[in-house]
Amino acid sequence: MPPLTLTLLLGVCVTTAVAIYGWPRRAAPGAALLAPLLACATLWSGSAALELLARSAETKLLWSRASQLAVVPLPALWLLFCVDFSGSRASIRTGRAAALLASPALVAIALFAASRLDPAGSLGALEPAPLLGALAPLYGWFLIALGMAFLARRYARSSSLYRVQCGVLLLAGAIPLAVHALHVVGPLQGPDPTPASFGLASLVLGWGLFSYRLFDVTPIAYETVFNAMGDGVVVTDARGRVTTVNPIALAGLGKTLPEVLGKPLEALYD
Repeated sequence: MPPLTLTLLLGVCVTTAVAIYGWPRRAAPGAALLAPLLACATLWSGSAALELLARSAETKLLWSRASQLAVVPLPALWLLFCVDFSGSRASIRTGRAAALLASPALVAIALFAASRLDPAGSLGALEPAPLLGALAPLYGWFLIALGMAFLARRYARSSSLYRVQCGVLLLAGAIPLAVHALHVVGPLQGPDPTPASFGLASLVLGWGLFSYRLFDVTPIAYETVFNAMGDGVVVTDARGRVTTVNPIALAGLGKTLPEVLGKPLEALYD
């Protein structure tokens, strides 16, 4: 079996296992969207593997179209996952979320119609490549980059364990993004290796689930409790520099959060 096909099949196993392991945590921010996100990754990887294994042109076309059904909604699901995990729902309201999902849904319907109207793929106008080749990749990159931006903002505002959690998600998202970029610009030629990177990205997610309690203790829950405390609390790192301060402590100090972050504890009382 070719190495790429084997990597794709192993990736299917890893993404499925991580999705199953994360499902009981679906009540946590972002966790409910992890399963459909990984389901798309699994479908893309599995379809790509079966396309490589297929002998006839018709079968290859069938699995190519199946993979497109995963490719199209995946960027939107990634964005919604990042929005939910980072607590940025106010930034994308229901109407905006519906608009973001409308384009992938329309493309998926068009692909389904193409497969029903022309199963043999003889009508070039209904082929997936012309249909998606113009705007879909740019649209997907935009959604993924927007999701990464929400995670980066949460990373900058979090501390200690919660910063590591955001870092894990940023790393997991960056792996397929980097592989796809290398494929687009040229170093990685041949079949698209992006779905083969999902296994590694899922391993990073699994590492976060096991080692850093991803979805068990989230930044949003921590900040809600921390900010609601009736006593002033100042948190420092091992070097005694301020990493976060709750609103009561800021009011007592008469300072804003940007003014105290990174400062030595003694400097707050000068």
